[in-house]
Amino acid sequence: VVLNMINCPTLVLDKNAFNLTVYPNQEAFVADSIKVTSSGPGEIKWFVAGIVPDSIQLGAFSGTTPSVIPFTFHSNHGDTGTFQYCFGIVDSSSHCGDTMRTVCVNVHVVSKPCYRIVMSDTIFTFTAWQDSTTTTPPYRTMQVFSSDSLHNFPVEVKAPLNVNWVTFIHGADTSTSSITVITPAQVMILTNPVGLPLGSNFANCVAQSTDSSVCDPKSRGFGVQLTINKVIVPSTDTISVATVPAVPGMQVNVPITFVNSCPIESLSVFVSIPMWPFVVPESLTFDGSRVAYVTNKGYSIMGGEIDGFNIWVKPAPGDSLIPAGKGLLANMIFVVPPAYTGNFAQMNPYGYFYRNCGLGTKLENPESIQGGIVVDTTQDFICGFVVDTAGVQIPGATVQLWHPFPTSGPLAVTTSTEIGSFALQGNYPVPFDLYAYKPGYYPGKVTNLNFGAKGVKIVLKPLSPVHTTSQWVDYYCATNLLYNATLPVGSVVEAITPGGLLVGQFYVTDSGKYGFMPVYRANDTLTDTLGAQTGEVITFLVNGAQAIADGDVTYPATYAKVQVCLSAGATETKTCQLQAGWNLVSWNMYPDNSALPDILTSLGNSVDVVLGFEGGGLTYDPELPQFSTLWSTDPFSGYWIKIKDGFSPTLTLNGIPVPVNTDIKVYSGWNLVSYLPNTNMAPADALASLGNTLQIAYGFTNGIQIYKPGMGNFNTLTSMGTCNGYWVKVNQDGDLVYPGGGTVVVAAKESPQSRAARLAAAKDVVPTTNWVNLYSANLMFDGKKVQAGAKITALSASGTVVGSFNMKQDGQFGFMPVYASTNAEENNGLKRGDTFRLTVNGVEAKETFTWTDAGARIEVSNLTPKSGGGNELPKSFSLSQNYPNPFNPTTTISFSLPAAGQARLEVFNILGVLVATPFDGNANAGANEVVWDGKDAGGRSVASGVYLYRLTSGSFTETRKMMLLK
Repeated sequence: VVLNMINCPTLVLDKNAFNLTVYPNQEAFVADSIKVTSSGPGEIKWFVAGIVPDSIQLGAFSGTTPSVIPFTFHSNHGDTGTFQYCFGIVDSSSHCGDTMRTVCVNVHVVSKPCYRIVMSDTIFTFTAWQDSTTTTPPYRTMQVFSSDSLHNFPVEVKAPLNVNWVTFIHGADTSTSSITVITPAQVMILTNPVGLPLGSNFANCVAQSTDSSVCDPKSRGFGVQLTINKVIVPSTDTISVATVPAVPGMQVNVPITFVNSCPIESLSVFVSIPMWPFVVPESLTFDGSRVAYVTNKGYSIMGGEIDGFNIWVKPAPGDSLIPAGKGLLANMIFVVPPAYTGNFAQMNPYGYFYRNCGLGTKLENPESIQGGIVVDTTQDFICGFVVDTAGVQIPGATVQLWHPFPTSGPLAVTTSTEIGSFALQGNYPVPFDLYAYKPGYYPGKVTNLNFGAKGVKIVLKPLSPVHTTSQWVDYYCATNLLYNATLPVGSVVEAITPGGLLVGQFYVTDSGKYGFMPVYRANDTLTDTLGAQTGEVITFLVNGAQAIADGDVTYPATYAKVQVCLSAGATETKTCQLQAGWNLVSWNMYPDNSALPDILTSLGNSVDVVLGFEGGGLTYDPELPQFSTLWSTDPFSGYWIKIKDGFSPTLTLNGIPVPVNTDIKVYSGWNLVSYLPNTNMAPADALASLGNTLQIAYGFTNGIQIYKPGMGNFNTLTSMGTCNGYWVKVNQDGDLVYPGGGTVVVAAKESPQSRAARLAAAKDVVPTTNWVNLYSANLMFDGKKVQAGAKITALSASGTVVGSFNMKQDGQFGFMPVYASTNAEENNGLKRGDTFRLTVNGVEAKETFTWTDAGARIEVSNLTPKSGGGNELPKSFSLSQNYPNPFNPTTTISFSLPAAGQARLEVFNILGVLVATPFDGNANAGANEVVWDGKDAGGRSVASGVYLYRLTSGSFTETRKMMLLK
């Protein structure tokens, strides 16, 4: 007897689970089928057992294998969580056990994500003169975008119903008090001063969305302030800011003059600049002024709630008083950015004189006359010299003015004199370019010149020698391009072999055309061993830079006339491979759009953070745009890009190549620079133009690589290459010019945004190449929101200032770089793992923070005074500086008493007249705070100006200054 044992056939389902993820109140739906088969030979009967949930509909409830059960599922849930719906299929003909199979639908209901409305700013200020019909500026631009750049939604921007002087424009829309845009969008804000009263007029506007994807609250408020100023008539004692014409891109001096009828013992002047940063302050000089002889004088450039110049002059005991008279006080120096489109940058002076008219010292508040910069195009005068690379002047060179070069055609032409000088005069648009050429030289140009350019030096480099032989091939073309424009006269076309031998050269005398250009052949039988070889690929250059060649560039075996048309400086594509983690990168081209979010488009959502450096650390975080300080890029700077784990994207940019030898401005200390050549180069050669000013340089490729002059084989940075950025430390300002190229290009590195960022960098901090970023959306100190104008300072354990930030908005600050030393030369007492502490307006917080990793973002929320919020009593009286200062219309004044007692706080105007008494009574021991609402004893709002506040308690008296600016 043979007994064969076989496996008992069982039911087999091709699907037994369906997983769905939906949002609350969103329908969960499945339309599918389930195939029922047997695991062995023969048929199995089956049926659906038990109660099938109502959400499930089946097309069959019993059958014989093989079968197909049509299947649909519908459900809807209002709450989040996981919900399961199941039914069973049973084997009705088997005696083997394990006869039931279960099918389940698992519905996961998750919260629907939401997105926030983000605006570029929360207050927009305008000014106008009494009875004027225009404002300064004529409009302001607000950017409205989503917190997630991949998800956009409609936003309505509107003014209050009772406000008819605020309107908005988007695109081609007409001006209206309410518009709807789709993020991201730029909205122009306009104001109408007609019929408004003197002083400050404020409108609480709103950007709101009804889109279901927007987080609650679905609205963001912003303010529009229009200040109507009274036309001031000058009095005997006066401070005046001149009104000076300028054109975009110009450096301009704005004089401050003053009139005094009595000798002055000391004076103080503050010039507020509401249009900052649209005009960029450079410096201030007392040269040629009435106070030039005074040794004790100075100025500061102030930033915060109010921007401007603060100027003081106080003759020392050995100096004579400032005599009565009138004349220059100082010259403020500004740069008007090339992109500035406004027509008037207003400047408002305020100040006081301590005079002695023979009856003792008296305080005088002089009348103030506003001025500023009127931006326009006026007749220009330009002059300079044409020289060679050794500085020798070149006569007979053609000098042309273009706007811009080479797309517009020359607007003016002249010829350099026998001493190389040239001059042009006329009404020219700015910025403009100067282009010069002469046979025997590569052409030269100077770019981005502005109104009143004088002493301009245009450098022409002598042509390189061509290796000639007795045989050649002629190349030609009548339609050649430079930067997508017709190749200009004076250009030099050249041909080189793969080995770099110059075998052809042509000086262009007819616009757009070259040829016939002999390209010389090597011929061993005629002892011409150097020259082009048959079959070699010839490279064509225009003005020393490689051009794109359209034609047969393979050198023929016999004489021929070959048409090869050239396009130099045309748009190219740049690709740089990035890795997960940190990448130190740069690009040697002018991209189509320099805005950082556009630069990062090809990287998708792989970017964690981007760091830049303009005299201080700048940061861009795609997740925290409201705190980001890095928005614009240029091809002369390097950038740290941190890529998220698991990504290795390719950075892809389209743009016009930057000439290799364009100068890059460097400043004393650290600079994060780009690399312009397309070929690798040893650091000693690449950085040779920095000479003895170079202290150290380093790059980053799978780790830091260092180059230090004089260290020889100990250096680890042995080659610099394209796509990389580099840190360079120098001991004085200068220019980095990489070797190579024909045309000498002189161009300023800094865009107006870069210049503004460098000037705005914290002056009380020594920046390094490593920093973390602190920020807060709602900073509280001792239980109170920190107000705009407060100064946040970071201190190392040794007390060194390693970061500082002046708050622009109530409760919000950052990104604030906190720097760590990177080597022994930057011993600021802070390194990775060290702790640091913060102060708010000089009061230390007890919380400490740890310096973690470069580029980290650390959020700060609640801070507590180290003394315990005032529980530790002060040992003496003190009166603190009010904040914010300047203020409008309220300010907070703090004072401390060693014991409870009577105290009186008084406010005086600049003439010493009592204006208000904000506090008069018993004060607590320790810290006390008083808010002054800017009103006098009669409840009337006081005028803008300088005020004195005095604390009196027992025998203690102390007085400080504050400024009200409306």
